[in-house]
Amino acid sequence: MGAVNISKHTEGIDAAALLTTLLRLGKEKCRYGHRYRKAAFCNPFMVICMLLILQLLVVPVTGSAQSEHVERLNDSGVIPTQTALAIRGHFKHVELDKLGNLFLLGTNGSQFTEYNKKGDSINHYDNISSYGQLSELDVSNPLKLAVYYRDYATIVVLDRFLSPVNTIDLRKAGIWEAQTIATSYDNQYWVYDKQEARIKKVNGQGKVTFASSDLRQVFDDGLDPVRLLDRDGLLYAYDPGYGWYIFDYYGALKQKIPVKGLRDVSVTDGILTARIQVAGKDQLWLMDPNRLAAAPLQENLPDAASSGLGTIRQSLFIGSTGKLLLLTDAGLSTLFIGTR
Repeated sequence: MGAVNISKHTEGIDAAALLTTLLRLGKEKCRYGHRYRKAAFCNPFMVICMLLILQLLVVPVTGSAQSEHVERLNDSGVIPTQTALAIRGHFKHVELDKLGNLFLLGTNGSQFTEYNKKGDSINHYDNISSYGQLSELDVSNPLKLAVYYRDYATIVVLDRFLSPVNTIDLRKAGIWEAQTIATSYDNQYWVYDKQEARIKKVNGQGKVTFASSDLRQVFDDGLDPVRLLDRDGLLYAYDPGYGWYIFDYYGALKQKIPVKGLRDVSVTDGILTARIQVAGKDQLWLMDPNRLAAAPLQENLPDAASSGLGTIRQSLFIGSTGKLLLLTDAGLSTLFIGTR
């Protein structure tokens, strides 16, 4: 199947029409990756959409400010909630693994600490003497974390105690310029070789086990992704100069979505998530790539500065719980945007 190009999204969302569509989808079954679910009532993104849209259409019910769910959208379009500060401190980046453990990167960019679900520090990693600041942390496999050092084109593999168990020098595989890496479904590593404009897969011994065709044959200048993500049988790449590219595991382009300016991009339960600034305000950006006619859902995030948390450094949406992790100058906070 050829690539699908989604046109630029509209600025507004017809709430009534979208609600009607979601209710209709509730009677059908749709496919997300390799899993089948009832669309409107089992998929977390659909549930959140319905909650937000219903809150736009009906009179909201007043609830406690401490309640762990969002009661309504206020007139300004900002999601009102009592933001709970989970972990205080100065951090640069946050990641969440499948077991619910948090990984917070210190502001020096060379060390990070693992926290359990209770917020207790359980492990620490520091390798500044060897490679300096790390460029990327991939925790998609909780038992084999991948730490990437772009300046050295080197991947350091850690066990569940954050002890190094393997080092992969991509330069030995002839890969000298790789902006980002990602753990693959089969515990190898996806890399975009910018010099050759090819998507490659490298195993634990540093050998290239797969290389796509030259993507300059598809795109004049190739692409320059800042994030690769292996999710639900697909490889997602985000290039801030264009938008999303979605490939299959053989490097064939399945879909492209032009949307520039996204930050903190991720894929949760088949839904593209990110943070975007519109008119100087941070917004949560969500989009289902399977619904070609749908505009993204965008809602303003609370002003962290006015609540004493400082500026937002990163956002991380957790689709299965309807929560949003916000990393601010004050530390890590939890924002509830849907019922649990």
